[in-house]
Amino acid sequence: MTGTVTALVVLLLSLAASYFFCIRPMREGHCAMGQLASGTGTGCRDRPTTDEVARLTAEITALRTQSAQPDAK
Repeated sequence: MTGTVTALVVLLLSLAASYFFCIRPMREGHCAMGQLASGTGTGCRDRPTTDEVARLTAEITALRTQSAQPDAK
């Protein structure tokens, strides 16, 4: 009985450690293996480029000005 409980506790601790140190960071886009494997240092997901940030900022500005204007019906 004690051996089974100890094995179960070790299994649960290993699953929790795998989740917190491996799976959770990968889901958030901070993958250490992606940096080592690709050699680019960008992680699992590509970081947005400055061109895309500028495009999205312009789109947000356009949408804000469009929503601020009253509808002409």
